[in-house]
Amino acid sequence: MTCKPTPIRCNLSRKERKALTTLRKRTDIVIKPADKSSGTVIMDHSCYVNECDRQLNDTKYYQKQSSDPTNNKVQERVKEYTARLHSDNLIDCETLRYLSSNSEPKAGRFYILPKTHKQGNPGRPIISSNGHPTERISEFVDYHLKPLVQTLSSFLKDTTHLILQLQKLGPLPDNALLVTLDVSSLYTRHRYRRYEEC
Repeated sequence: MTCKPTPIRCNLSRKERKALTTLRKRTDIVIKPADKSSGTVIMDHSCYVNECDRQLNDTKYYQKQSSDPTNNKVQERVKEYTARLHSDNLIDCETLRYLSSNSEPKAGRFYILPKTHKQGNPGRPIISSNGHPTERISEFVDYHLKPLVQTLSSFLKDTTHLILQLQKLGPLPDNALLVTLDVSSLYTRHRYRRYEEC
């Protein structure tokens, strides 16, 4: 006797599915998840584009490119560096193929997530690297570093982990100070980011 797979049932009504389809087709709005919350933001398309332009036109952090360097410069550098890693016996043939095989590389795509917790709701800049020549290298580095980072004494997984670590300390001295730090615009302050003219 063979078991038939259980069909996947949608938990939305026909009206709800129709409403989602209608929303997807609208070009006058942009729907994004809110930064640092579980909310969803619906923005006027022109407001969204204006915020993107405001950020990208800041030449302190971004620099216009006359052409897309993804296919020639970036892809070639990835191939060059991964070939060197292989010739130095740091990676095997299978890893070399995985890291350097991207037949149709794409440039990073810029978008923003609205910060609903900040005055004026500025956007957090994000660069999607799906399909970018460095995407697989990032995966490779993340895979190998993740277990090492977790062994560091300063490693905190999440808020719950922080609370557990604080509880382990026991009562703090009367003159102890609990301090939190927040870096303003960490992404753009890290170094120049480049983007391609559309």
